[in-house]
Amino acid sequence: MTQHLFKNSFLRGVLCLLLCIVGIGNTWGEEVTVTFDASKQGYTNAQTITDVTITDGISVTFTKGTASPAYYTSGTAIRCYAKGGFTITSTIGDITKIVFTYGSSDGSNAISTNVGAFDINTWTGSEPSVEFTIGGTSGNRRIKTITVIYQSSTTPDVPTPELESI
Repeated sequence: MTQHLFKNSFLRGVLCLLLCIVGIGNTWGEEVTVTFDASKQGYTNAQTITDVTITDGISVTFTKGTASPAYYTSGTAIRCYAKGGFTITSTIGDITKIVFTYGSSDGSNAISTNVGAFDINTWTGSEPSVEFTIGGTSGNRRIKTITVIYQSSTTPDVPTPELESI
């Protein structure tokens, strides 16, 4: 004796649970990676840098330390000076990872952060904004690339399945 699929209350419950999970899954954002490369921006030597847009919704704001942050062709990087720093902000989803590469002849000033965990060149956490501070009283760090991985807060345009009857 066979039983119709939708007349079995257990199978109906499993199907409803599956539809709920699929619906919730569509609201979770996807992980997106974007990279800023200072050497590919067309900056001139010694150009002061204050704000950078990595992509729409993700920006970097540089702050003055012992000198103003500037791009130099020697090292092909933005020099961030002691007592200064920069903040990376996302309005399109929480930042979960940031990876830096440094230009040639990079300094040894410590870099600290206000949230999450930072180890030499990689920050991890889950924040909409992360502030980095260059330590020391002199010297600089040379930021060549910034790769940002964020959890997109946008939902894909996936049609919601319609259930006609159970």
